[in-house]
Amino acid sequence: VTSMTVNKENQGNDDDTVKILGKSVMIHSTTRSDLNGRRGYVSSYIPPNDRYLVHLDDDNNKNQQSSSLTPTSTPTLLSLKATNFEVIEQKTSQKEKLKASQSKKSVSLWKSTGRMIRKNYVGKVVLDGIGGGIDGVQKGVRGATSLAGEGINVVKHALAIGVGDIQIQIPELKVYRQHEKVKGVIHLNLREPMEANSLEVILKGCRTRDTYTEKGHTPGDSVGDESRTEEIVVCETNYTIEGKRIYPCQATFPFEVIIPQLTKTMSQNTKGTLVGGIVSAVSTIQAYMESPIVWSLEAQLHCASTLYPLYHSTGINVAEEEY
Repeated sequence: VTSMTVNKENQGNDDDTVKILGKSVMIHSTTRSDLNGRRGYVSSYIPPNDRYLVHLDDDNNKNQQSSSLTPTSTPTLLSLKATNFEVIEQKTSQKEKLKASQSKKSVSLWKSTGRMIRKNYVGKVVLDGIGGGIDGVQKGVRGATSLAGEGINVVKHALAIGVGDIQIQIPELKVYRQHEKVKGVIHLNLREPMEANSLEVILKGCRTRDTYTEKGHTPGDSVGDESRTEEIVVCETNYTIEGKRIYPCQATFPFEVIIPQLTKTMSQNTKGTLVGGIVSAVSTIQAYMESPIVWSLEAQLHCASTLYPLYHSTGINVAEEEY
């Protein structure tokens, strides 16, 4: 601890007063032995009395009082002349200096470590390797995402999804008869020119049939019986419209198909006879037991790069023929 005695000749000088205010001081040369050696700080200056108010360090600020060195109590706030105290300056201990130095060092630890590592070739290689590893992981994630997107596109292309569109068009609301020609048009709208093996039109006629499986334990018991509807293809005819070639993005292809004669025609000599009546009755019963034929036309473009064809289907009305 170092001390600085106030210049007695310049007591009350403004510059000295400013320097003293707020300083830590040690009390001495008073008539109170219990106050001599105590420490405090100067809070203010009283010009009329040329005295200073000094707060003792153990002042709890609860019962502050002023004293002119009366011997009857131990005051917490003293009114002293400049000759009764001296300014003291606390020296920083070695331990505190070491702590402050360590604190400063810890703040710049990472920066200095980074600089040292970069100066060293091996350290630079390690840091570059870590950075390269992070970049590699990021590129790997981006690459995996890209590959996943490409994989999805490949699957879509294989399933002919997003390749383009094909439409088959025939006259609406027209009812055809067996052995009659059906004329129509195929409209092709592809995203890009594409190689295909063939362009086909398929004429198909199907019936539906319900079958029952009895699983009842007693005659007449229908509990547990199963029913199933199955499709029976009565007729299927493929017409090749175009062969293997590069098909443009947009094109129109006319086609013509013939509905086959599935019902036998009764001769004029048989009609009106007993045999003709019996045959007609059997044919009527058989037609009642069977469902009508459902006809459809389907256009298919068999692309060389897809697993499934690009297709479109539409229904066609064909009248039932009597025997």
